[in-house]
Amino acid sequence: MDLDIIFLDFINFLKKPKLIELQHNSIRLKIKTMLNLLFLMFVSVYLMAILSKVILFLIDSKLSYIINVKQKLKWNKYSVLENVSYILFIGPFIEEIISRLFLNLKKANIQVSLLFLIILFLKFINLKFNINLLLYLTIILLCISLTFIIKQRLITYLGLKYYGFIFYFSCLTFSMLHFNNFTDVLPKSYFWLLPILVLPQLAMGMFFGYARVRLGFFWGISMHACMNLPAVLIYLNSKLL
Repeated sequence: MDLDIIFLDFINFLKKPKLIELQHNSIRLKIKTMLNLLFLMFVSVYLMAILSKVILFLIDSKLSYIINVKQKLKWNKYSVLENVSYILFIGPFIEEIISRLFLNLKKANIQVSLLFLIILFLKFINLKFNINLLLYLTIILLCISLTFIIKQRLITYLGLKYYGFIFYFSCLTFSMLHFNNFTDVLPKSYFWLLPILVLPQLAMGMFFGYARVRLGFFWGISMHACMNLPAVLIYLNSKLL
């Protein structure tokens, strides 16, 4: 699709999200659509990043500098290969499974998304409270087993009826996953700024969600990896200098 058509369709989709895939789904058309979406997303995310930086500067002029320095130190704990692999491949794959795999309302996909989300949540809790492994597995199995009780027909009916809520829940989940980018580097007195810091990720979530619905799950992962590519290039450049 052309850029103007995609933009209008994207805006209409955000107004009222619906589970409708592209009718003419040739590979060539999907690639063109993805590239146009990437352009729109880069512009939107850049504007959101500027907005969040301005807000941070108005609150505390040194805050952005502190965050940047601490984030660099955080990345230095890992090898270049580990960082690049996570940013380009592992991160996008896991985040897309948690945030958007379930958007086609298939029970199996919902179960996989839920499984990854529970594991991530329990991993976070375990860092704080050291959960017993047996309890860990029991919680996972209990939550997943409950989903087998619900019929696919009911999931489809309720999912389509409240699809707008489900879509924006997906966007919020994705942005909240990125709180972890800042909790280790942001002073605790400024934790209330976390929603502002992840405004770029909120915008990304809307574009990735649109791509997942219109194009398919693996196209969303591809877009995610492409979106992370500039960060990888900047990171590699800093290592070479």
